[in-house]
Amino acid sequence: MYGNKTQNIFSTGEIFFDGDSKVVPVEVQGVRAVHGVFSDSFKDFFNMLNALERIENRLIVGEPKIMQLPGLRGIAKKKEDGTPRQCILVPLNFTLVEFNRLYILEVERSPKTSLSTLLIWPREQELFNKDTLNILIENLLRKLIKNNGHWQKSDITKNPIVKIVTVKHIDDWEPIDWAEIIMSKILC
Repeated sequence: MYGNKTQNIFSTGEIFFDGDSKVVPVEVQGVRAVHGVFSDSFKDFFNMLNALERIENRLIVGEPKIMQLPGLRGIAKKKEDGTPRQCILVPLNFTLVEFNRLYILEVERSPKTSLSTLLIWPREQELFNKDTLNILIENLLRKLIKNNGHWQKSDITKNPIVKIVTVKHIDDWEPIDWAEIIMSKILC
């Protein structure tokens, strides 16, 4: 409310667009709309996630979290089209006794650039929360940028908070091939 006037800033009423260029309808897209928005850069990744769900019925793929890489240098530089490079973190809930949740992290790559996907398991699931996850991912991404687009081996092999496994993937793979390799890493 400004002054004595009440102003509606949101309405659920039907809106009709009459072609006036000053009034343009706004389309709101949720997190799931990521599939359509990022179809070019993450198409194979989303197809791999779909294949994972098909080959393992005990696996539930959670909502993806899309993030922009921190910083403006190295791998974090803008892509050829001027848009910022991104990554996706997806929780995977798995109904095995040993663990019930892990995360998969995929960083958007330049064409013909190799960068492994990360599988991340909390060592103590009940103590692992979103803040811990956010700090961990932020640190991994900053070191990835500092290390010229390579995961730092000490962060992968000696992390006291999480177990991290790298999964190399080749551009020639079909999404089902990538999904089968990821499943084999999850089950070992």
